[in-house]
Amino acid sequence: MSQQINFFHDNEDISLIFEFFVTVFQDFYLVHERGEVLHLKPSSIKSIQEFQVFCESDDLLFLVLSGNIKKISLRKVKENIYRVDPNNSPVLEFSPSKIIEKNDTLRVGRIMYSYDADSDMKRLVVSLIRKIRKVSDKIPESSGFWLMPNAKNYKYLQYWLGKPRKNPHHSHSR
Repeated sequence: MSQQINFFHDNEDISLIFEFFVTVFQDFYLVHERGEVLHLKPSSIKSIQEFQVFCESDDLLFLVLSGNIKKISLRKVKENIYRVDPNNSPVLEFSPSKIIEKNDTLRVGRIMYSYDADSDMKRLVVSLIRKIRKVSDKIPESSGFWLMPNAKNYKYLQYWLGKPRKNPHHSHSR
């Protein structure tokens, strides 16, 4: 069974997410979701600056522990383009929130783990999700979406589907 959290965060919250990743996983690598095999090599992340660069891309990211790098399964999606297969790899999917500046909107992000064969990694993911929830507010009437501290500064929230909705926790204009 997969573990996941749908949550809103902004660039200021990224440092807290990085701190949680370091605390829970210690030595981890990030890899982009798809590309040529040569570009799908995991990158060791040692600083918040390296983490921020990865988070600024529009790619879906996968976190992998150093001992699991060789267990990453790739799927060919078209000529010379491969995709990390999260159902057959011990990787954590991380889709960062995105800021839509023109209308003071924050698009939802997600952390998900769907690989069942590694109970140790699953336990770590559960710990990470608890840490995020502990510093976040659950959005009322949202069926499981969470708002990190700085996400309260956005007027609108963009969920996976539909038009942006007013942020029920909006505290002030940025």
